[in-house]
Amino acid sequence: MSRHFSFDCHEDYTEAAHIEALLLLRGGRILDAASGVALALLDERPVVVRLEGRRSGNYALLSKTGPGTIKQLSDQQFLEWAEADGGAASARPDQQVVDLAEGEARLREVMQAIQDEVVPQVSALIAARAQELNATEEGRETKPEPPSRSACFEALAAFFAMGGYSGSFPAMAGIVQGLLKDVPGITLDLLPAVTGSADSATAHLALATPGTGKTRSVVGLIDALPTEAVVAVFQPTLKKADEFARDMAASSRPVHVFRGRGAPVQEGASERMCRRHAAAAELAGKGYPVKSILCGSSEPGAVAICPHAAGCAYVAQMKTLKDHVGGGVFILTHASLTQLPAFPAPHLVIIDEDPSASLPQAITIQVEALGMAADWATLLPDDGDEPKPRKSLQECDCAVSDETDDATPSSVMDLLERLRDGLACPAPLQEIATSIMVEEIEAALKMLRGLERKLRGGLKPGLPEQALREHLAVTALPDLQSLLVVLSAILDEVRLFVSGVIDRSDFNGLSFRRDATGELRSITAHRLARPAIKADVPMIVLDGTADPVLVGRALRRRMVVSKIDLRRQGEVVQCIGRGFGTGSLVPIPGYQVSAKIAAEREQLWQGLDTVLRREVAAAPAGVLVVSTLAVEEEARRRGCCDDLLGMPLAWTHFGAVRGINAFTNRQTIILIGRKQPPASAVEAIARAYFAHGVIAGASRPDGGQAWRVAVPR
Repeated sequence: MSRHFSFDCHEDYTEAAHIEALLLLRGGRILDAASGVALALLDERPVVVRLEGRRSGNYALLSKTGPGTIKQLSDQQFLEWAEADGGAASARPDQQVVDLAEGEARLREVMQAIQDEVVPQVSALIAARAQELNATEEGRETKPEPPSRSACFEALAAFFAMGGYSGSFPAMAGIVQGLLKDVPGITLDLLPAVTGSADSATAHLALATPGTGKTRSVVGLIDALPTEAVVAVFQPTLKKADEFARDMAASSRPVHVFRGRGAPVQEGASERMCRRHAAAAELAGKGYPVKSILCGSSEPGAVAICPHAAGCAYVAQMKTLKDHVGGGVFILTHASLTQLPAFPAPHLVIIDEDPSASLPQAITIQVEALGMAADWATLLPDDGDEPKPRKSLQECDCAVSDETDDATPSSVMDLLERLRDGLACPAPLQEIATSIMVEEIEAALKMLRGLERKLRGGLKPGLPEQALREHLAVTALPDLQSLLVVLSAILDEVRLFVSGVIDRSDFNGLSFRRDATGELRSITAHRLARPAIKADVPMIVLDGTADPVLVGRALRRRMVVSKIDLRRQGEVVQCIGRGFGTGSLVPIPGYQVSAKIAAEREQLWQGLDTVLRREVAAAPAGVLVVSTLAVEEEARRRGCCDDLLGMPLAWTHFGAVRGINAFTNRQTIILIGRKQPPASAVEAIARAYFAHGVIAGASRPDGGQAWRVAVPR
């Protein structure tokens, strides 16, 4: 029997009655309801539940900052599975293969649905940030009165209508206070302090075969946004970014393509954005801040450090981005996902092509880094003594800072020696977790991070090029930063083991290299770089074949997936053999081959020339050749079919073809070789994605084992 609505389960089939029945079955109960939304208790935690409409049955945990991620009452088992597998939701039901015309129509429908959901979210985010800015400028000290009960429920109804976007309501904390004031049965101590990852805005993943018009549809979606909207569009390459900028040429919105220091000042130019881009890349690779050391301040009246600052295209670009006011479209590459330049905070993020392959990282240290033989160890002072001599005159004063009260240099070195012994064991995770306390690792990390900050800030700005390179050749900062990553990876899995979340004896996030005798030589930590996108910003990802689980885990978002597959309309001819491998077509520098192999290579190139000319003659719309970069460079060195390059024949390599629409209408595509990473590279990527996971087996109906990866939050 209902505790809130008067209905008989055999007679009442209304949505509200069905939703309450689901709540009752799961041990919950409704406390109050209005505007098609109920406030309920589920597992003794307050939740808001949608009772009617397209989103009926959706619910969200209520915290002190507002509702969190939307879930579905009727499918708890799937939701737990999906969250464990990285936050990917199920694909929408249209899964059959269709022809091009129907695929284009379905994509338009999908993008219209996404637009209908995202545009209100963007508008609300613009309003929320404007209100926050006004409140900051006014220095408001008094909090507004909590809204009434009816206003609270109307806002929660809008929350569900917008797809669960909590950023839509700047006064959400006030709404919670209003509910506490006017709704019986809810007290502050029931509410969790924060919703954590539940605050993330939902991300849409549109999976559609190339050629269906994803680029056209996303340009139309951008045009439908408010003029104040700031949109960040991430493309796989700078070439694709320039192509998308041309697609946006008809838009009235400001469009900026962000170009890195080593990029050409414009498409096809030889001049680079920064004349010292090589030094900047080396400096960044060693872990130092580039701007403060190479460039200096760009503020009016400040003295520039770099002699090329006056005409620097990169400095001018950064000033333009910093001074930009209002809406606009900012086009960047996937490499910028983890570190955004200084342009206005985006209200919408669009990622073209799957970015998940660009985020895994592998950081290696030699086993000597866990002992006194490491370069960074010479920078630590002896306990109670003066600092030891430094490796470079430019290194900073490395006395122990105030942040190292929990550890001493000798205790840190002792801990590292114990870690070294534990990592060499057959069951390293179990050995370390049972013999070393979490607090010891945390204290060592705290001390070493203080040393790392001192090293980063100890390099003098404006050094001459030669002095800078001499310093970078001996600095211990890269080794120390790599050690910090490895220690953090160890700590993460040890915490999970100690807390009982995982029960395995080996590390997922670490791999080891041993010599012929089995002695440990190096340790590699595998991790996913964290995107620099705020959790409340709506996101759209466009790709043809992306894996929703990996994309969701890489972007740390719950993915809503729409998939459209086109029926193949062309003929595929596969040539099997080793004849056209890179090693057969491209000579290895400094390596002499026999006359027979050299003759075979020449024969291969002659045959390739013949095939390409034959295919060009049979394909009026043109031929595209895609190979490895090495084969493309060898073809250009040899002048293979140079007289055909242009409209009849285009030649590119695998790394430069992603998402490029210029090749859409080519009649014939010839692939030479394939992109196939070695097994070790695939394992490294898998370790980055599943570093914190535990492999759990479950019986299948056929008696076999179904395996899944569960990842704790």
